[in-house]
Amino acid sequence: MVRSPFGRFLVSASKGASCMAPALLVQGCVGGASDAAPSVSGDDPAPRVGESNASESRRVRTPTPTNPLARSTLYVDPSTNAAEESALWASVGYTEGARLMDSIASQPSTLWLGDWTWDVESTVNNLLNAASGKLVTFVVYNIPHRDCDAWSSGGVADAAEYAAFVEAIGRGLAGRTALIVLEPDGLAYTDCLSATEQSERFAMMAAAVTTLTANGARVYLDAGDSNWIPATAMASRLASANVAGAAGFALNVAHTEYTSDEIGYANELRAILGTNAHYIIDTSRNGLGPTSDNQWCNPLERALGSNPTVATTDPGLDALLWVKPPGESDGECNGGPAAGGWWADYARDLAALSGR
Repeated sequence: MVRSPFGRFLVSASKGASCMAPALLVQGCVGGASDAAPSVSGDDPAPRVGESNASESRRVRTPTPTNPLARSTLYVDPSTNAAEESALWASVGYTEGARLMDSIASQPSTLWLGDWTWDVESTVNNLLNAASGKLVTFVVYNIPHRDCDAWSSGGVADAAEYAAFVEAIGRGLAGRTALIVLEPDGLAYTDCLSATEQSERFAMMAAAVTTLTANGARVYLDAGDSNWIPATAMASRLASANVAGAAGFALNVAHTEYTSDEIGYANELRAILGTNAHYIIDTSRNGLGPTSDNQWCNPLERALGSNPTVATTDPGLDALLWVKPPGESDGECNGGPAAGGWWADYARDLAALSGR
């Protein structure tokens, strides 16, 4: 099914620890950013403050413009997996489950585009037509050597195929505005690549930024999260991938770090890149933050974070989004189905543990 995206996965289910739990979700294994601005998420703790690595000279930049998305309306797709599950559960009398699932289905989500997407040009065009001017978010996830042969290995064969895939997306956009998160893990997870392959990847992403932007997209390059790559190293990778030509960068895609920590990390990146750099944060399952052992693959006992919104107040923060559709599996870990598969019970538990 085209709609099912592949999620965010590493070689193991955790950073430095493994937690393979039974399928019963809510009884499974549970487990620095600096200069954190006040959080826009009601379910985050107080921001944590550390030392900044940025020099004062780097902070002298052009004042940040207002949120360019502030007047946009995010599109709610009526045909998501969550919407279909809610209707099914209501039809069989599972009222509480249907209510929880509807708390997901009623919110804007995203459509992931990759090697499973048949006719990507038509897919993009059709969804934009259905949105009738409302703002759609796509995720492009088809880079060669995707996920370093881990849970979501795949992607096209080479740079030429990648350019053709991106150009087809551009034709589908046809000058219409959409948000695009470009290549989750593409800049952060490069351990399997040689120095030459890393340079080739950055060049592919840089060209994709140019192509997609020219066709109407606001492109946000994925930049991992606050608990992964140091800001100085990530800023360098972002620069190599043409962040200067993009709308900005994306944080926490399919991750569970607190919004406040991501804002702090974004501020570190912006201190290096310049305060005109904008960003978005994925809040799809960060309501309780990460597990104590920092699981990354289908982390159990997590919760939905703040609802998607463009009503933000933090400088440079364009939107909170559910980039990872709640209920889409990261892979066959912690009792989940294959990567990208729909896992209704997991989605329900994310909603239940968020207090919705």
